[in-house]
Amino acid sequence: MNNCLSLKIKSIHIKLNNIYMKRNQVEKNIIDKIRQIEIKFSALNQENNEEDDTVDTKNNDEGLKFKDNVCLEKSEKNEIESILLQNEIEKLKKVLNKYEEDLKWLKNDKEKRSIELKCSKKDLEEEIKKNNEYTNKIKCYEMNANIYKNDNLKKIQEMNEIKIELENLKNIYNETYVKNKLLYDEKNELTLVNNDLKLELKNVKTDLETWKNKEDIFNKCTDKIHNILIYLKKNNDQNVLYEAFGNKLDKTNDNLLINADKDIDEIYLSIQNLINMKKYYE
Repeated sequence: MNNCLSLKIKSIHIKLNNIYMKRNQVEKNIIDKIRQIEIKFSALNQENNEEDDTVDTKNNDEGLKFKDNVCLEKSEKNEIESILLQNEIEKLKKVLNKYEEDLKWLKNDKEKRSIELKCSKKDLEEEIKKNNEYTNKIKCYEMNANIYKNDNLKKIQEMNEIKIELENLKNIYNETYVKNKLLYDEKNELTLVNNDLKLELKNVKTDLETWKNKEDIFNKCTDKIHNILIYLKKNNDQNVLYEAFGNKLDKTNDNLLINADKDIDEIYLSIQNLINMKKYYE
């Protein structure tokens, strides 16, 4: 509030100074104009005197006529200049009156501002008194705050130590998290590899079982062929062990083996028929 009032008073002083300067300038201009008018009138009077002296040197008749004409012209000229000067003086008077009215208004405004300033000063004194009371309270609070501050400094120091420890634990946690993530990724990769290996192992087992069945079938085929040879050598009714593949052929999808088994059976039957025919003719 005090700063605001100071600025207002300062603004009023500046305006008053400007008005005074303008008024002084107008007064100076008016004085200069009046002096110029006086100089012009004195110059006109001097010219009139000089012309009067010149006219007196001529003959009286011509001098009187010339003097009358000159006086008439001078009076008209002086009258015109007097009117112009009078108009200019009136303008300057109006300007001066305007500045005087402004000055009067500013004086009244200054008085009004002075009254407001007095009231504001009174209010300001009351505010200062209140501020002093608040200042004393603030000092008391500051004293208590310093006491609490000293206690809080110890707590802050302890909290900083805890913060450092937490930061270290956080770093350890981050490292552990990264390691666990790597282990988890590695576990997933191993799981995928393990699944692939299980699938391959299953396929290998299937292939082994298939090849084992094929091996059994080949062995049986060999036995069949061997029995056929024995049957041909002995050429009698001795029962030769001859075994069909049976269910084992059902366990394989190898058409070549199935066809080979059928061909061997047909060969065996053909040989048996030939031998029976031979026996019949004998």
